[in-house]
Amino acid sequence: MQIKNKFKSYLYTLIRREVFCGYARLVFKSIQAKFKIVLAVGCLLKFSVLYAQTPSVDAFKYHLNNTDPIKSLRFTTIDCHTGNQNHYYAEIGTNGFFLREYDLNEDPTTPISIENRPKNSNFYGENNDCFWEIDSGLEINKSYKSNSVANVCTLGVKTSKNIINTLRNFGISSFTAKRGTIKWNETNSTLFTFHIADGVTVKRLSDQATLTNLPGSIVIENGVIQKMNAFNKVIYYEYSTNSNVPFGIPIKIILGKNASQCSEIFLIEELQYGSVGGFDKAFDPESKFLSTNMATIVVLSNGKRSVLYNSSQKFTPTNHNSEDFHIEKPQIRFFVVGISTGLAVIFFLLYRFSEKSS
Repeated sequence: MQIKNKFKSYLYTLIRREVFCGYARLVFKSIQAKFKIVLAVGCLLKFSVLYAQTPSVDAFKYHLNNTDPIKSLRFTTIDCHTGNQNHYYAEIGTNGFFLREYDLNEDPTTPISIENRPKNSNFYGENNDCFWEIDSGLEINKSYKSNSVANVCTLGVKTSKNIINTLRNFGISSFTAKRGTIKWNETNSTLFTFHIADGVTVKRLSDQATLTNLPGSIVIENGVIQKMNAFNKVIYYEYSTNSNVPFGIPIKIILGKNASQCSEIFLIEELQYGSVGGFDKAFDPESKFLSTNMATIVVLSNGKRSVLYNSSQKFTPTNHNSEDFHIEKPQIRFFVVGISTGLAVIFFLLYRFSEKSS
């Protein structure tokens, strides 16, 4: 009987142990499954956060290819090696633009006058087929697209366009990327390609094949684009709630290997989209002056300078390519006619006086 009771006790203990172990195994498998689920969900969340399109990211991408007119753009460039700063003001339309470098103690929107001369001659613009430059001596230099010889106007306008479009490309040089050609990858929204700028040739090292587009990528952190890689160039961004800069546009663009070892910095102080004015007057160099008769106009054509002494329309040449311009000067003509008439009257009066005396 005692042996029988011990056997029963042993059997019950064995059953309880097996039941406990089985339950423990079930619990462990359940925990393991839940851990796998949690791990999978965590990875999924991390992936979704990594590639999520937040409003700031969407705005960044929109502004990157936005071609709307800009009625006011103020920015500063900083050379990281020398510390030199240059301040610029620009307006951009569909048929023209201008970019003016200015000192912080002057207002670039105030009309030019004798008392308000430009302190810097880096003042270039384009109006349809006309390239122009205003220097600190109140002189307007003009050239035209039909002119085959490069000059201060064509070179200055080309450089100014590169500065503006590099800023609008958020740091990707417009000498590398063609403006407005960025295309985002459909399966990985952090990757993109862009067309190579016109006149630029890039060959692949492996087989020397000529490329038509180049790759790039972005890094998203805390809901904003913190970094961009484009054609061996790294660009870093900083943001602010500055009301003068639209949402999604970085106020600081840092070009370089990293944020501390940079080559150049763009600081955007103001960017306002909108119409820059009616017709094309906003991009005429004469419109920058307080008086339209103030500036001396010099037309550059095929390496030669032709001087016009008045900016009024009646002195503007009708043939932009001609090297010799016929300049009418009505004020001189009227003066000569007046002198001639006066002399005739004087001679007539002297003649009548001499007749009466005789």
